Amino acid sequence: MFNKLKTQLVKIFSINTHTIGLLVIVAIAVSVTYSSAKIIHKNYTLQQQITILQQQNQLQEQINVNQKLKNQYFTTDAYLELAARRYFNKSAPGERVVLVPETVANKHAAPPLEQKTVIISSTKDPWFIKNWRAWADFLSGKPADEKQN
Repeated sequence: MFNKLKTQLVKIFSINTHTIGLLVIVAIAVSVTYSSAKIIHKNYTLQQQITILQQQNQLQEQINVNQKLKNQYFTTDAYLELAARRYFNKSAPGERVVLVPETVANKHAAPPLEQKTVIISSTKDPWFIKNWRAWADFLSGKPADEKQN
């Protein structure tokens, strides 16, 4: 009985050329898989950064266009007339300037709109909810929020 066990253990732990070849192939497969996964992850993070920078670029372009439009408006006669009325208390021929105290003007003005504040309770969510949301964002292709850890 002891000899049978000993021969079985020798067969199991004996290293022959087939076993070495198989181990080499497995090691190469694991290495290629790990390298591929690392490259895919790097490409994903770079694509997220590219998307964020493109969005920032588009936002800055829109801000520039708005500023150009404002600059064009500031050169029009309509703006010059309004600025003269507001800052220098000037009026067009046939008009009279009436100064109204601020308290009276505020009394008859429309009440200011209430601003609703939205409280996001993502910081109070349990870790497993944050994990599921992170996976959902990852799988849907949304860029990662850099504030999250």
